[in-house]
Amino acid sequence: MMTMREAERSCSTLVVAEIAQAHDGSLGILLSMVEAAAACGVDAVKFQVHIAHAESGPEEPFRIPFSPVDRTRFEYWRRMELSPQAWKVVQSRCVELGIEFIATPFSCAAVDLLRDLGVRHIKIGSGDASNPLLL
Repeated sequence: MMTMREAERSCSTLVVAEIAQAHDGSLGILLSMVEAAAACGVDAVKFQVHIAHAESGPEEPFRIPFSPVDRTRFEYWRRMELSPQAWKVVQSRCVELGIEFIATPFSCAAVDLLRDLGVRHIKIGSGDASNPLLL
């Protein structure tokens, strides 16, 4: 597996599969997507890490009603949130498959989670490019 820095030095292309939140909160679906991406020959997969209580609150007035499935944005984040143990399973599967685990955190708590996992590369979303707390 080539790291991003190695790809930059060798002028090679690093192919990253963007999984984001397409797993809909299901660890099983997420692992299937990781396996499918690896079978396609990607170098890395990138996820979004959301921690509901760090991003929103149950009484948040913003974007209500939110969706036919989730009444509020907070409910959506809760459904999409994976536990630290689940992220460890995903990270281990990436290692087994020889692909790099990359993630975009959406809170300082998510940065802490990624740091605790030892994630080597964190991508900051464009909406957070000027967020000094997250950076």
